[in-house]
Amino acid sequence: PLGNAWFANIYEAQGKETLKAVGFYATGPDTSYEIYVAKGGKLTEREKAAAGSLKDAGYYTIPLENQFALEPGERFGGIVKIYTPGKDHPVAIEYDAQDGKCRIDLTDGEGYISLQGEIWERVEEKQECNICLKVYTEEIRS
Repeated sequence: PLGNAWFANIYEAQGKETLKAVGFYATGPDTSYEIYVAKGGKLTEREKAAAGSLKDAGYYTIPLENQFALEPGERFGGIVKIYTPGKDHPVAIEYDAQDGKCRIDLTDGEGYISLQGEIWERVEEKQECNICLKVYTEEIRS
């Protein structure tokens, strides 16, 4: 349905870290979301980490209800299921409009988009864009 989508980025932990929050854009008002984490980087094997709604459009950093310990070199996915009423494109992306005003690096990310959260398309290859999704971790000090 209009306004529904799933999007994700795959990351690799640089050290012993705790995944604490996920940041993304609501592209319109009255957006609802569910956030998932996929340890091991398999997007269909995910654990729900937060859910809520956002009154206004804008960028939000959402603290996770559960925190996830990550090992050095571990791949993991930050995933958002989003619903923004009336939006054809509820997922914020970064792309080169070919107007000479900016340059986009498509080699530094691993982003995915999906209609139902089951079949995922790699956006750097298929759409020539990056997904606007960040994760926030904290180093685990021993």
